[in-house]
Amino acid sequence: MNRPLNFINTLLVVLFLTAGQGFAQVLNQKDSIILSAMQEELENNMQNLREDGFDQPFFIGYSVSDLDLKLASASFGALVSSKSTQNRDWNSRVMVGSYQLNDENFTDSFEGSSNDVYYENVPIGADYWGLRRVLWASTNNVYKRAARLFKQKRKAISDFKLEYPLSDFSQTPKYTYLDKAQSRLTSQEELERRSQELSGYIAGFDSIQTATAILTDIGARNYYYNSEGTKVIENGQVTIGLLTISRVNGKNEVETTSLDYFGVGLAAFPSIETIKQDIDWQVKHMEQSSSIEKLKEDYNGPVMLRGQAVADFFRANLFKAGKGILPNRKSFNNKNEESARQFFDDLEEDMTDEDKVKIGNKQMKVTMLNKLSEFEGIQLIGAYEIDADGVVPPEELVLIEGGMIRQKINGRVPAPYAPTSTGSNRFSIAIGSVSNLIAPGVIKVDFENKVSEAELVASFNERILENDAEEGVVIEMPPLHSMSRPRQYFLQQVTDGSRRQVKKASFGYTRKNSLKKIIAVSEEYYVYNFLYGGNQYGGANAGVPVSLIVPAAIVLRDSDVSKVNYKSKKLDTIVPQPGMAQE
Repeated sequence: MNRPLNFINTLLVVLFLTAGQGFAQVLNQKDSIILSAMQEELENNMQNLREDGFDQPFFIGYSVSDLDLKLASASFGALVSSKSTQNRDWNSRVMVGSYQLNDENFTDSFEGSSNDVYYENVPIGADYWGLRRVLWASTNNVYKRAARLFKQKRKAISDFKLEYPLSDFSQTPKYTYLDKAQSRLTSQEELERRSQELSGYIAGFDSIQTATAILTDIGARNYYYNSEGTKVIENGQVTIGLLTISRVNGKNEVETTSLDYFGVGLAAFPSIETIKQDIDWQVKHMEQSSSIEKLKEDYNGPVMLRGQAVADFFRANLFKAGKGILPNRKSFNNKNEESARQFFDDLEEDMTDEDKVKIGNKQMKVTMLNKLSEFEGIQLIGAYEIDADGVVPPEELVLIEGGMIRQKINGRVPAPYAPTSTGSNRFSIAIGSVSNLIAPGVIKVDFENKVSEAELVASFNERILENDAEEGVVIEMPPLHSMSRPRQYFLQQVTDGSRRQVKKASFGYTRKNSLKKIIAVSEEYYVYNFLYGGNQYGGANAGVPVSLIVPAAIVLRDSDVSKVNYKSKKLDTIVPQPGMAQE
C-alpha cells in the first residue's frame, strides 16, 4: 500500500531522531530528512553497487548545500536589481580500489567521450525521495566511470612496472559534527536601503560617471555524509559589498576604482558611516592623483612594507601551490611508459629533495592556529571547527621553521610533505554554489629576532646608505576598511624621515628568494582578514574566510621597484552625461 509522502518523511524523522538523543537536540525536521536520505542511499549503494568485471566502490561521500541568497544593487541612489533566491547544490564522490590505490589522480589518455556525467537540480525542500533519486542516479554514473578508470590505472602500473610511492587517499577517523547555528540573513528591504544610500552618496561628488553599490548576503547549510560514518552539518554565512566608483577628471580621462567589503553576517559588516568615510578618502585620492609625481627612474635597494602590504607579501609567497604551504598533487596518465616513469621520478624527487622545501629566512616560523578566534582584541574570521571532509583541524600545527617547510596543509589526497589531512579542505561559499578548496584558517607568521619601530627604521636607513642613496621606498595601504586597497608608494628620506608619495609603480612580491630578503621585522603585529579563492565576484572573492597574523612592518634588502607608464582612458562621448557636474 502506498502511503502519503508526508507520512514517510515524518516516520523517517522519528526513526532518525530516536537513533541518538544528541541528534534530537540539534536537528530540525529538514536536517533529519536530508541526512536520512544521504545515509540510506549511501548504504544502499555500498551494499549493491557493482558491475561484472570491475571492482566495487570502497568509498562514497555525499555533500548537499542549501543556499539562501539575497542581493540588492543600486546605481546613483536608485534601485536597479533586487532578488532573493534559494538553491540546493550537491556532489557525489565515488572511489574504486583502496586507500593506497584508487581511480583518482589519474587521467586515461585513451578515454573517449563519456556519458557518465550526471547533474540534475534537486528539490530545495525536505523531499526525501527527490534527494535519494538524484543521489542514486549520480552515484551510478560516477561509479561506472571510476570503475573503468581504476581498471586502466592498475593496468598502466602493471604494464609499465611502476613503483607507486604515495597513497591516493588518506584514512581519517569517523566524526560527527552537527552545527546548532542557523544563518540569519539580512532583510531584503535593509539590503535595498543600504545599497541605495551608498550609491547615492557616491553620486553626490563632482564628475562621477559610475556610482554603484551591490550588497549580497549568502547563507549556506552544508551537509556531508560518507561511507566511513562521518556526519557533518556546518553552517556558513558571508555578506559581501561591492562599490564601483568612476570619475572623469579635468583632462576628460576616466578613473575607475572599487571598494569591497565582507563580514561573517551583517553584524560583522562595516557600518554605513564607516564605508562613507572610505568613499570620502577614495574620491579625494582620485581627485589628487594627477598631482602625484611619477617615479623618475627604476629603483633597486631596501624596501619597507607596512600593514596590509606585509600581509599581501606573505600571502603571495606562502599561498603558492607546490612552493608554499599549499599541496601539489598531480595526476599521471597512460599515454606512454616514458612519460609515466618521468612523472613518478619527479614525484619521488618532490618527496625527498630538501632543496624543494627551502622557503626562506631561517628565523621565520609559520604556524596554523585554526581554533584561535581572536588576537589582540581583533576577531579572526578564519577560525573554524571542521572541514568539508569531516576532519577536525589541529589546534596548532607548525608549517615552516628554520627556513624549511615541515608540513603542508591538505585535505585527504596525499601530496609531498602533506601525506595526511590537516583538516584544510574548506567549504567555499560562492554565488549559487558551495565548493571545496584547500585553504588554511588562521596563519601566524613569527620571527625569532624582532625589533622596535626605531630599530626597524634604523636598519632601513643603514641599508639605504650602504647603497650610496639618500632615500628608500616604503609601500603601504591606506587605513581603509575595504578588503581591496590601493597600494601606495613613498620615497622616504634618510636624513629627517620625511617622505613624498609617487605614483603607483611595479613591485614583485613573489620574485625569486623574496622571503630570504627579509632583514628586519617589527615586534608589533598586523591582522588581515580576507576571503581566499572561490569564484570572482566583481572586486570581492566569494570564498573561504582566512586570517593572517603577520609582523606590522618588515624591511627587504636589494628589491626592485620599477616605474610604470599608464595610459589613461579618455571619455569618448559626444554629449555630456545628463546631470554630471562639469569641472
